[in-house]
Amino acid sequence: MTVSSSAANASFTGSGTTGPFPFYFKIFSDAEIRVYKTVIATGVQTELALTTDYTVSGAGDDAGGSVTLVSTLSSSYKLNIQSAPTIEQATDIRNDTGFFPDTIEDQLDRCISIDKAQQVQIDRSLKVAEGDTAPGSLPSAAARANTNMYFDANGDPAAGTVLASGTVSSAMADVVAAASLASARSLMGPWGDALVTSTGSTTARSLAAREATIVNVLDFGADNTGATNALTAVQAAITSLASTGGIVYFPAGTYLISAGRIFIRYSNITLRGAGWESILQWAGTLPTGPFGGTGGMITAYDIANAYPTVNTSPALTNIVIENLQLIGKGEVVQTAGSQGIQLENVQGGVIRNCKLSDFGQENILFNANVPTAAQADLTSYLVEGCHVSGGGNLFNTNGGDNVIRGNFFTANAFQGVELGSAGRTTVTGNVFKNLIGNIEILMDRSSTYRGGVSFTGNVVDNCLSVTVYTQSGSQPTSVVVSDNTIRKSNSTLGAIQCYGSSDQDARYTVSNNVISECVNCAGIYCVTGYGPVLTGNVIFPGPSGTTTYGIFGDANAKPIVMGNSVIGFTSTTDIVMANSLAVVGYNYRYGGYRNNAQTFTPTQRSGQVTIADDAVAVLTNSDELGAYMAGSIILSARQSATANGRVAQSSFAAHTGSISYHTSVFSHGSAPGAAISFYTTTLTGTTGTDGNISLSVNVSGGKWQIQVENRSGASVLFGWELLAQSL
Repeated sequence: MTVSSSAANASFTGSGTTGPFPFYFKIFSDAEIRVYKTVIATGVQTELALTTDYTVSGAGDDAGGSVTLVSTLSSSYKLNIQSAPTIEQATDIRNDTGFFPDTIEDQLDRCISIDKAQQVQIDRSLKVAEGDTAPGSLPSAAARANTNMYFDANGDPAAGTVLASGTVSSAMADVVAAASLASARSLMGPWGDALVTSTGSTTARSLAAREATIVNVLDFGADNTGATNALTAVQAAITSLASTGGIVYFPAGTYLISAGRIFIRYSNITLRGAGWESILQWAGTLPTGPFGGTGGMITAYDIANAYPTVNTSPALTNIVIENLQLIGKGEVVQTAGSQGIQLENVQGGVIRNCKLSDFGQENILFNANVPTAAQADLTSYLVEGCHVSGGGNLFNTNGGDNVIRGNFFTANAFQGVELGSAGRTTVTGNVFKNLIGNIEILMDRSSTYRGGVSFTGNVVDNCLSVTVYTQSGSQPTSVVVSDNTIRKSNSTLGAIQCYGSSDQDARYTVSNNVISECVNCAGIYCVTGYGPVLTGNVIFPGPSGTTTYGIFGDANAKPIVMGNSVIGFTSTTDIVMANSLAVVGYNYRYGGYRNNAQTFTPTQRSGQVTIADDAVAVLTNSDELGAYMAGSIILSARQSATANGRVAQSSFAAHTGSISYHTSVFSHGSAPGAAISFYTTTLTGTTGTDGNISLSVNVSGGKWQIQVENRSGASVLFGWELLAQSL
């Protein structure tokens, strides 16, 4: 037979069968092949055993044969069949015997099979290029033991512990030759002297220097699975920045803080998490705080330099805590007395995007233990974007120039925000929901930072009250409570409680708040002495008369109550002042705009008029309105002095030849009239739609006039008040 195929092996990828798997080379016995199974994903190869793992057919067949496996071959494996002829010549040909061509040809076939199998091995070996000098022999076993093999300058194999110069990058030669792994690492760039220039920067620094001011608590052994106490590691990370300041980073995870607290005793320290998935969980026994009680889970206070006995200025500056979640132990409120974050004797503290819950006293506490003499130095706090729930409150007691904005306070068992001797502080854009206690603003008029407090643009929902106290002292105050939305207050006094002082310098402003649905309390309740100027507030009653008063002042209160809209109350519950020194006027109340005896009524700006059906009346046509007028008019309509009626407010802008209206700001009640319509033309008594009431601002005889037309079907008593500015 001629051997025309050069094949000496065959390969297959499994498909869940046992074969047969064909091969196209001649074998002389079943044992003259090798079968290998290889894991495709890892390259791990196993030689299979004849009979145990496979059987062979076709031995002696010139065309080849096949292999059949005992077990199926899945697609995760490859199968390789290789020729492995026995290297021998077992045929003895004698001179005195016959000539047997088949026998001779079998031996020649065996020789070719052996050559093909060896060629496979030759093809898998390293070879010297054509025309190149053959390399020398390998060093002896003793010489090459535990060394690196390389090629020397002549291209011959060599063994040694140091690479020849120029063989590889000279920058790596020392690293390869290092005596230990630690030495090699110290020579690597990030941990050695390699310099890196950041994109857009001009100065190259080593990565070690770049990372020196940002430390990761995991590098100090902190456990972020919540299984073991991480306090020691966290404290070590903070201490490492004692001289430089910097950022302590908490990757996502749960860090158990047990048998102690996290202390910050150095300035310019930032504790930063990956977000609320970076959780500090307080567990174990609560430690005693620096001022008694248990103190804060995170406490910034330099005991060694306590102010004012050692320092003459704040001990710490620029402390930032951000992107962390802190969880307390859920203690009984005001019993165990722990805080979430406590910053004492610190100037420039920032708490941003943190979530705090279940601390027994205050979730956040500022400067509660600093003497009055030190308060002037403790300023510039920012609490922003935080979610505070359960346990106590956010409490800020001393210092000034503070901002509390964009936070959410809910389910607190104490106050939402308590501002004690804190001046120049802005509380804005926060949401207070389901608080058991008050939101308190305490003005100590003898403190360094008095007044300058702004509580504006907040939403207060289902809380006790917003309470303002002005204590006695020699300094005036400047407190503003304005533009807040307050609903479902459940205080025993009022949704906004105003405590006055013994002199008029204690006055402050409560303005433009919308108060509704109070439960068993007043919208605004004034207590004791000279209190606020109340103006521009809109107050609606709660369901079924549960709001006791719109605005109430007790026998000792002397507020100024002007320009408020107290809607839906009776004449005995809208605005009630028990002290004759209270000033009340220009308020929209029961039956239209009404003023108490101690106020005055501007001519042609307010009044009452009865208009018959299909008739019109001029409310005012004064020249004093000038060529341009902008303002609003409040109109009430009822069929008798004691009947309920309809209320509407219209804002307008007018100048000669052009009069425009905005739609009504609010409308309340029903009947008389199906609706109140607005016009800019002269009313005649039949201008508007039958069944409606019409209001018009127009020009007649060169004067502005405001008219009301009654087409309701019956006589109507109108009350009105004009708020306008002549320009």
